[in-house]
Amino acid sequence: MTRAGAIASFLLFGYSTVTAILLLVIGGAPETASEVFALLQRRPFVGRLRLDVLAVVFMPMYYVLTLGLWAALQRTNRVSTRSLAVWWSFV
Repeated sequence: MTRAGAIASFLLFGYSTVTAILLLVIGGAPETASEVFALLQRRPFVGRLRLDVLAVVFMPMYYVLTLGLWAALQRTNRVSTRSLAVWWSFV
């Protein structure tokens, strides 16, 4: 599980870097709905990137990262089930 968490952390770092570059190169999300539809009709791929469709793919990686962190902390005896339950109550 810790290996999966490590891979997820690198994937999320790459995703964050690519998202920052895309924000600088192609701009942020359109402001109005008509701009969104016009962009999706003209350039569908760029329109989806500006609507952050990559987030749909990479959001589940946060669960894998959290489980990997828990497994690493469990291995070193630095986390208890009770503290994990308290932490999840805030998430």
